[in-house]
Amino acid sequence: MSGGIDSSLVGLLAVKALRKQRVFALMLPDSSVTPGGDTKDAINLARNLEIRYKVIDLKKIKKELVNKLPKNKMAVANLL
Repeated sequence: MSGGIDSSLVGLLAVKALRKQRVFALMLPDSSVTPGGDTKDAINLARNLEIRYKVIDLKKIKKELVNKLPKNKMAVANLL
């Protein structure tokens, strides 16, 4: 769930179709590029829908992956 219109609508439809107890929102922002407001919006939506959620910041994970890739611009560009 990103906090945008599309994922917000999907979250609402999932709750209506499946009930809130069966919906889990996963938020995967990259704090180096994702505006903080977007993550806050996603969290607020999950709370308003009363669904469980988890936020995992991908910034450190992406950095680790880049360090493991060959020193190749194309390999790094495909990750980012």
